[in-house]
Amino acid sequence: MNRKIRYLLISNAVFVLAGSILLPVYALFVKSFNGGVEIAGILFGLGFLSSSITSLIVTKLHDGLRFENRMMKLCFFLRGVIWIFIAIFPNIQVLFVAQILIGITDGFGSPVFNELFSRYLDNKKHIKEWGMWQFVVGLSVAAGSFASGFIVTNVGFSVLFLIMAVLAFVSLAIYRLGERTRK
Repeated sequence: MNRKIRYLLISNAVFVLAGSILLPVYALFVKSFNGGVEIAGILFGLGFLSSSITSLIVTKLHDGLRFENRMMKLCFFLRGVIWIFIAIFPNIQVLFVAQILIGITDGFGSPVFNELFSRYLDNKKHIKEWGMWQFVVGLSVAAGSFASGFIVTNVGFSVLFLIMAVLAFVSLAIYRLGERTRK
């Protein structure tokens, strides 16, 4: 596996770990300020809806443009800021705005990541490298899922969101290190 792919893979794995820490306990978080499980479902769906719409727009406008590195860095940074905002102001109104913004960052970031990863694939190793990506992402989601309950039980939701933010910024730092390799 070449260094370009390795840095993309590691930065993405840390980023996926950050997001997956929240998944198993999201409904509990929403319910913790009287939001209800149905509101949690609406919020989660709103995030995916805004991601899908943004992805559609990005895929229509993107090909031929060369802003991938700036967009990846911006998505890592914005997601970290959004998670800090949730940690500081945990309420339903903030979550509605946050889910839309998270969806938008995902809608930009996912197609851009896929394009970069595809661009840097080693010749005749596509299955191996995409398979490694899937393996690492699966491990990241598993680790985040395992950790979530322990984090919330021992230090609470605010610290959980701060951990997520720190991991997003670590992803940004790893990505920037890899950027030097790609030049």
